[in-house]
Amino acid sequence: MKAVTEFLKLHDANKRTAEYFKARWEKNIRRNLAQCRHIITFDELREKLYGKTTPTKRPIVVAAAGPSLENSTGEIQAAQKNKNAVVIAVSSALYALDTHGITPDIVTAADGGFWALPHLFALKRLSKAALPVIAAPLNARLPSFVKDMPVFLYSDGSPWQNELLEKNGIAVFSFPQRGTVSAAALDIALALSQGNAKLYIAGLDLRDIDIKNHARPYSFEILWRE
Repeated sequence: MKAVTEFLKLHDANKRTAEYFKARWEKNIRRNLAQCRHIITFDELREKLYGKTTPTKRPIVVAAAGPSLENSTGEIQAAQKNKNAVVIAVSSALYALDTHGITPDIVTAADGGFWALPHLFALKRLSKAALPVIAAPLNARLPSFVKDMPVFLYSDGSPWQNELLEKNGIAVFSFPQRGTVSAAALDIALALSQGNAKLYIAGLDLRDIDIKNHARPYSFEILWRE
């Protein structure tokens, strides 16, 4: 009975979440399909990063936004030197990485809400030659300035999202919803590596350090100060 009760509570919470966000998700989907001019497939993403080489040639670093990311920036820089490693960053880690001169190869953005946007504003600080690929689910909130950037749009596996991608001539690739952008970044890393490349994870703390819950500088700090 306890297991059944917990399942029903979770099911009800998921249903209420979907009902609350439905209109916003639909709006995001229409906007993303209309504004993104350079949508790439997963195979094109892999070829962009690896060329004709096998994934074992380049290890992958997933950079989440936990405080310990600051302790790993030197190692990430060394791993990225001479294009030796692929760096996948969650959007909320962009400002911290940019401060240390690290430009990721892929930025994952999975949030469908308005507050997802400030994290991506750090992309404006990059030169056009250094712009990363944006990897996002179809219903993510993406700013208009990414329209000319390479964007890998994927489905959450639901039939209606798969159908939308197909109707718009976009190759379907899906990852299940995980509830956190860090898990989405890991899914992409595992799919890219095909189980062959070495995978390193930084900043995935799953905890606060005193009152510090993200690597700094962090997108929302200016809002807190104001």
